[in-house]
Amino acid sequence: MTGPGSSRFASDLPQAQAPVVVTFDGETMVDTFGDLAYFTGADDSESLLGLLCDLLVGQGDAAPLLRAVELSPGRYADVHVVPEGHLRHLVLLDATAGVLEARELQQMKNEASLAGQRLKRELIAKDKEHQDKLRQQEQREQSLRRRVGLLESISDDARARLDALVGHARVLAPYCAEHPEAMSALGYIQRTAVYLEAQLLNYGHLLRGSRARAEGSSTSEPIALKALTGELKRLFSMDEGRHLVIEVASDAGKSAAAEMDYPRVYQLLITLITLALDGARKPGVVVRLDTPGGDLLISIDAHVDWHADTASLPDPAQAGVPWGLRACHRLVRALRGQFDVERDSKDTGLSRVRVLLPQPPSAPAVLKSARQGRCAVVAVDDPVLSRTVATLLADMGLDAHVAASLSGLETAACEARTVLVVLSDTFAGEPGAGLVYRLHDLGAGAPVVLLSHRHARAVAGGWQRRHRRVVVAADAQRDVLAAALRDAVEQGVAGWVVDHEGGAP
Repeated sequence: MTGPGSSRFASDLPQAQAPVVVTFDGETMVDTFGDLAYFTGADDSESLLGLLCDLLVGQGDAAPLLRAVELSPGRYADVHVVPEGHLRHLVLLDATAGVLEARELQQMKNEASLAGQRLKRELIAKDKEHQDKLRQQEQREQSLRRRVGLLESISDDARARLDALVGHARVLAPYCAEHPEAMSALGYIQRTAVYLEAQLLNYGHLLRGSRARAEGSSTSEPIALKALTGELKRLFSMDEGRHLVIEVASDAGKSAAAEMDYPRVYQLLITLITLALDGARKPGVVVRLDTPGGDLLISIDAHVDWHADTASLPDPAQAGVPWGLRACHRLVRALRGQFDVERDSKDTGLSRVRVLLPQPPSAPAVLKSARQGRCAVVAVDDPVLSRTVATLLADMGLDAHVAASLSGLETAACEARTVLVVLSDTFAGEPGAGLVYRLHDLGAGAPVVLLSHRHARAVAGGWQRRHRRVVVAADAQRDVLAAALRDAVEQGVAGWVVDHEGGAP
């Protein structure tokens, strides 16, 4: 800020003048020495002399020093009053430059102070805005978690009902064995329920998100073809042997296994088999699994029109491809695989779908196997039931590790020697069904036995085996519980986790 008598640059300041002496006798000026006009400026000398005379009022015989007196606009002087008898000599020392520099410095300090206050207010406002954004983000995340939790609950409930539907269809099958139309309807009910359950499995897997993926680790797990084909035969039991053949390639070997993202591979297989059975113009669907070079090769032979340009479409959604095939293409792309359709050159209507899924880059060269000192983790809230399960596992030759907390459960379940996890409906305040997915996301590869009151009606006092989970009624008899545990261990150890060098342990 500049004004009369002020400047931003030292070169603009007035040059210091020689001292001026003005002598007074009372109120009358009697003499001057020096250039008094310098201090007069635009004012007349009478005004300046009147000001100097006023400075003498009350000074007495003292010799005061009056600093930075403004004698005229833009002219300052240090005034020394020197008494000499009845005379008073006023010595005017030019102080203009110093005063203007001091004023300039004060102005800069004031501006800096204002700028600092303004910056402080801006920072406070930005911090408040940042805190508001964090608060809003946390509220959105909480809302999202609540919605995801609700969707997970709906998904779990729907899957439980679909499991029950499959079970009821299996109960009705013997009564309809002599009625082909009824058996065909039951088969359709069964594979539709299995198809929807597979969609919900992958949907729930996507909803929960993969903690392992977020940490940059692999979500794959070892899948043995022998156990996988057995699971598929069980799921499609009403079609298997009649319209459907599921087999492992003859040269794959009994211990063939692949390291894959299980929920996606499971959904892909269920979807392809369901589409083939529903769309076949002639009976006979052959599903063959192979592991060339550690990759997973799925071949399906059927009299099905898989859409004219299915194999060559970069984005099947753009060409009106049915939803099932679109889902398959998305899964294949997510697994970095190849989807091909081969048609019989003899125009018989027979076509072959070939899906090659490469082993993930992070998959180990040697699949881990359950070796000596195998362990089963027990996470059951009921202490009596927990001791019963631990005793049954010990009778089977397994080391039973009873988990006391969620962290203990997660640590023990991810150990290489763990071949089975037993969960109650709730453990440490968490739903057991949710913990199944949580353990999978952490990389735990052992199958899970869920002791459930919720599914008791569906399993009717027995147990159901659904892919990597065995559901047992929590009030099941001891011998039923022992049989279910043994079935889960045999399925998990001899089927799903296989020694790379051959043979199940």
